[in-house]
Amino acid sequence: MAKLDHEVSLSAEQEDKVLALLQERSEKFSQIQKNAGAKKLAKADFRQVNEQAFSKLQSVLSPEQFAKVKVLRQESQRQKAAYKEEDIYKTLQDIELDF
Repeated sequence: MAKLDHEVSLSAEQEDKVLALLQERSEKFSQIQKNAGAKKLAKADFRQVNEQAFSKLQSVLSPEQFAKVKVLRQESQRQKAAYKEEDIYKTLQDIELDF
């Protein structure tokens, strides 16, 4: 929330709405975890909740603010992908060193 506010300068009303969205998303995440029990958690369920929250966020922000958030989201996704690739590389490198 703090990063979002810093990047797009939320109004007090927007802060309240964004906080409500984040709380709703958190509750849905908890419900997914609870329903999964011992079963493997479905990433698709978490993704769907995230996408729903993201589309609701669009109605809270101005077009300029939402454009900034989209750019931030894309950058975050690129960084996550790079970290995953790096972890895979390290794992493969470690395996190769064992032989």
